[in-house]
Amino acid sequence: MSVQFPTYARMALGTFQEKPSNNMARTSMDRGVPKQRRVQSDVLVALSFDVVFLSNKAASDFRTWYYGDAGAGTVWFDWRDPRTNQTRSVRVVAGSLGPLAPDGPFSSGVSRRSIQLEYVEHL
Repeated sequence: MSVQFPTYARMALGTFQEKPSNNMARTSMDRGVPKQRRVQSDVLVALSFDVVFLSNKAASDFRTWYYGDAGAGTVWFDWRDPRTNQTRSVRVVAGSLGPLAPDGPFSSGVSRRSIQLEYVEHL
């Protein structure tokens, strides 16, 4: 059985950002235009967004999933990319899990935390 991103962890689409890593080397010249060359064939793409939990149980279950199935960021898992609607193999970027914060009154149980995922884009 493969690990999957939990369905109860909802993405706040307004916070979604995607940024590819730099796969080019740039060298300044004494004169003229700097030289550039490609240094790797694949690009590591970072995705960041807020995860919204609609209950305290969902927030607790996500913590259990993160430290268990996701290996605190060491395990690659399946995640559906909302931009392309394709399933990608991603992992959590080390140290990127943000603090849990209420998203309204504490009694509502609604909360959120930021997270960053990464995947390899084969060019």
